[in-house]
Amino acid sequence: MSADRAKTTLMIALIIFVMIAFILAVTTYLGFQQKGKEQQTAQEATGQMQKANAERDAAVDEARRVRAVLGTDKDTADAVEAERNELFDRSFASFDKGDKSLLRLVEWLDEGIKAKEADIKRLEGEKAQLRKEQADAVAKAESLQKAAEKARDDAQADLKKVSDDFQARWGQHEQAQRDMKAKQDEALAQAERLRAITEELAKLGPLLSPDLRRKFSAATQEGQAEPWPERVRFVFAELKARERAIKELNETLARLRVADPQLQDLVRDATPDDDRIDGFDGRISSVNAFDRTVLIVCDSTAGMRPGLMLSVFDPDDPRPRIAARKGTVEVLEVEGPTLARARIRRDSVTRPLLAGDGVATSLWAPGEVQEVAVVGAVRFGSGRAQDAAALTAILERSGARVVDVVSPTTALVVDAGIPTTADVQSGLGKDWKPADEAVRRKALERARETGVRVVSLDGLLDMLGLDREVLDGRRLPHEVGAAP
Repeated sequence: MSADRAKTTLMIALIIFVMIAFILAVTTYLGFQQKGKEQQTAQEATGQMQKANAERDAAVDEARRVRAVLGTDKDTADAVEAERNELFDRSFASFDKGDKSLLRLVEWLDEGIKAKEADIKRLEGEKAQLRKEQADAVAKAESLQKAAEKARDDAQADLKKVSDDFQARWGQHEQAQRDMKAKQDEALAQAERLRAITEELAKLGPLLSPDLRRKFSAATQEGQAEPWPERVRFVFAELKARERAIKELNETLARLRVADPQLQDLVRDATPDDDRIDGFDGRISSVNAFDRTVLIVCDSTAGMRPGLMLSVFDPDDPRPRIAARKGTVEVLEVEGPTLARARIRRDSVTRPLLAGDGVATSLWAPGEVQEVAVVGAVRFGSGRAQDAAALTAILERSGARVVDVVSPTTALVVDAGIPTTADVQSGLGKDWKPADEAVRRKALERARETGVRVVSLDGLLDMLGLDREVLDGRRLPHEVGAAP
């Protein structure tokens, strides 16, 4: 606004200056013309004077208009110049162009105005650039703020998720602690019950038979922390033995029709224990004559493996003699917790295997691995080392574990005997040493002391339904063909 006002003032001053110059020029011209015309005729002088006066009046009017345009009320050029100089000194002190005319002032002001306008445009450009940068900065700041808010929301969500997960895990931990405490209390209570059972069980030792009493006492010799499982087994064995004895006595009473207990014991004891089985391990539920297989039902098939040989007996006698068996079957597959399928290895036309027949073996008991100790010189015909390995394979295939030392946990001792004179002459007994005989004798003594059953090599083969002649041919039991 101030720039426009200054420009207007300069224009007015310029116009006034031009009018004054014009007036001065006109006045000078009229003066010289008047002098020339005074020499002319009076008539022409008078006419010229009138014309000059008219022109003077016009010039005065023009001068008045110029003063009005310049914005001054001065009547003379000196007064106008003085006012101009005062104006320069007062308002345009920085104007230094030599010729201090209103035209030069106007040009100077015009240059200043153009420079200001250029500065204003430059400043407006910078201002626009600053506004753009500010807008970009604001947009960037808003973007960063939104990203920060999103990150904050995500962090809060993650924190809530972690907190919820922690609370859930802490709840699970507390529940697990409670469960563990309950299990611990139950375990302590069970331990207390087991301790009481162990104490009560220890009182049953004197009530057992001499052989089981020795095994009962030997259960603590190996430093077991909890000997009661073994002792329970011995007590159970004693109960089963007494149950069998009661059944035998009842059967004896029924057959002999005598009531004298001494006579009953005499009849029962007349049969050697080694020639009888302890009881049935299961019974035949069905017979398939087409593929010569049978299904066997047991209280439990735990520990039973394919290859196990089972002897088959009539179901009438609970403790039949081994020689009274009807045939032999070999386990092919365990089909369930109480069911197994077996192949008939030996039977008889006159005494066929029937459903309900009992099966038994001394090499397997449910849930247990029976230990069998082999002592003496094992010989089938090819040499001691090879025959001993073949016998070990037969026993392991039947589910037993072959051991070298007789202990209270041994189920059976196989006495292969000592080499005969013919064996020594043929060279089969050349590796037999006196130390071997000492080991055999010590094992048999230990078996008698602990009440472990002792059978000969032929007796074992008979229990398994095998023939020495078959083994002489170097064929393992599973290679033996169907029964004749």
